[in-house]
Amino acid sequence: DIKEAEKGAHSLKSSAANIGAEQLRTLAASMEHLAAEGEATACSDLLAELEDAYAQARAALEEIDKGSNQ
Repeated sequence: DIKEAEKGAHSLKSSAANIGAEQLRTLAASMEHLAAEGEATACSDLLAELEDAYAQARAALEEIDKGSNQ
């Protein structure tokens, strides 16, 4: 559902901005724009890159959390 993709990308964009995950924020903003334009194929094409940026941001946050618990 392209509208759900747009809403999800918007939420992810905001969350990424709040934690300073700039690459993730940029990709989520692109996804949001593409979804708003109804570009389902382009959204699909961007999904793997977005998922990779999410995984990188998550790993970085986990490292920060480990460091603060030591």
